[in-house]
Amino acid sequence: MSKGLNMIVEKKIFEGCNMKVDCKKKFLSPDARDARGFSLVEVLVAMSILAVGILGVMSLSATGVNTGFFAQNMSQATSIAQDRIEALQSIPFANLQVTDATATRIDLRRTCAGPGGPATRPVYTCTPSAPIVLGTRSFTWTYTVTLLDLDGSAAAVEGDGLKRLDVAVTWADTLSRTTKTTTTTTVVAK
Repeated sequence: MSKGLNMIVEKKIFEGCNMKVDCKKKFLSPDARDARGFSLVEVLVAMSILAVGILGVMSLSATGVNTGFFAQNMSQATSIAQDRIEALQSIPFANLQVTDATATRIDLRRTCAGPGGPATRPVYTCTPSAPIVLGTRSFTWTYTVTLLDLDGSAAAVEGDGLKRLDVAVTWADTLSRTTKTTTTTTVVAK
């Protein structure tokens, strides 16, 4: 359309509209005429409420990630503890609490100290020579051997034929910047 024709059409449409208010009444529906926009304060309040809600959801997702990471490490540590108990059961009963730096299995080379504790329950503490590495995570493990008194003589001795093994697996939790430990216990009979 030509420029002149556009002006004629506009003139016809807005004929009788001397102010914006009159034109609004003429061309808009009754609902649209009464509608108003939001004030700046209302928009800011709505945005603030939305921001608080989004921050809450983000906080929950971060907690979920941390919990998942901890659960993964705990699962690996528990698996390692169970594996170490099974490996320790391959050592002869009399040698569980004895230092052995030349064991054929490198993972079972250890230094043991003890006995500590009361005569009714002497405890030997053993520290293996090498940590266990899974991916980029390093787990250290130690174990204690506790002689158990079966005959009620008030003194646990090797001849009673029962020992308790406590395997503790420790790792550094990088998210909480703390050291975590899980312990698994079993009883070994002669």
